Amino acid sequence: MARPAGYENLIKMKAFEVVAPTPGAIADFLRNAADYKTAAEE
Repeated sequence: MARPAGYENLIKMKAFEVVAPTPGAIADFLRNAADYKTAAEE
């Protein structure tokens, strides 16, 4: 099965590489998750 064309660019940009989480990134992720939860409950 062939990959969708858009994936080739993501692979070249190393978008799927593992990155170390930083405290700021974790806080942003949790803030976004809370916002999504609030929006879903409205």
